[in-house]
Amino acid sequence: MRKTVVLSVVACLALALVAAGCGKKGSGSGSGSGKRGAAGLVGTWAVDGEKTVAASEEFGKATPEQKKQIAEMMAKAEMKIGKDTMSMSGMGKEDSAKYKVLENKGDNVVIETEDDKGKKETIRIKYVSDDEIQGRGPKMVIVMKRKK
Repeated sequence: MRKTVVLSVVACLALALVAAGCGKKGSGSGSGSGKRGAAGLVGTWAVDGEKTVAASEEFGKATPEQKKQIAEMMAKAEMKIGKDTMSMSGMGKEDSAKYKVLENKGDNVVIETEDDKGKKETIRIKYVSDDEIQGRGPKMVIVMKRKK
């Protein structure tokens, strides 16, 4: 794979998952908030590029140098989650989506996102800690840390 092709694919996959979702209502706003579940997702989250690359099968065929570049690029992304919308910025593009919670069971939350064209996607979110989550969509995993 050529480097530019890999980076383009990664940017599209990351934005598809992240702009398609990771969140729902509540008021957890900082480190150690103790809020989990749907209520703890509201706030600002930064993508952990290294953990995302390590957790996602999508990057298994990339070379170590490509993985490093992908991780650095993804680490520039930030997500803001509100009561029923979310927005993703960084990586040269900004996207937003509406979402609703389908399931809210402690450390596991399932949401359905809908973009401005009506495309729906289901995202499964798992808390790793109060300040770290993994969002699993149909194409990849994204690991995010709460911004302080």
